[in-house]
Amino acid sequence: MLKRVYIFDKDIQIRAMLWKIFTPLGYKVNAYPYFSSCPKTLSTQLEYPSDPAPHNFVLTSMDDPELSKLDAIQEKIVHKGYQASHIGVMAETWTEGEIKTAKSLNYKVFQKPLSQNTLHSWINLCEKKPEKTAKNPASH
Repeated sequence: MLKRVYIFDKDIQIRAMLWKIFTPLGYKVNAYPYFSSCPKTLSTQLEYPSDPAPHNFVLTSMDDPELSKLDAIQEKIVHKGYQASHIGVMAETWTEGEIKTAKSLNYKVFQKPLSQNTLHSWINLCEKKPEKTAKNPASH
C-alpha cells in the first residue's frame, strides 16, 4: 500500500525538513508552497480511492492564504478528496478557540518552529494506532 503525505507550506526549509522525515519512512511526499500550486487542487477527480489509506497525512501551514482558516482546510482538503487519516496544522501563534476547533476536527496542532521530536512522536503514534479520519460533515 502506498503511503502519502501532502505538505503545504511556503517555507522551503519546512518542506525540506518534512520531506527528510517522511521519505525514509516509505512515504511518497508531495510538497508545495501553497495549496493552489498543487496540481491535485485543479482537478475534480483525485487519484485516491474512496477509502483513505490508514497512514496518509496532510500537513498545512496556516500561513497559506487559501488555508488560513480551519474551515477553509475542512472545505478545500477534506471535501476536495484528499483522503488523509491524519491532518496536521502548523502556525506560529494559535488562539484557544483555534486549538479547540482544530482538535474537534481531529487535526494535530503544531507550533512553529516545528520540533522534529514532536513530529516523529506524532507519526509513530499514528502508524501504531491510526486516529480517526479528519471529520467530513458530508459523510456523517
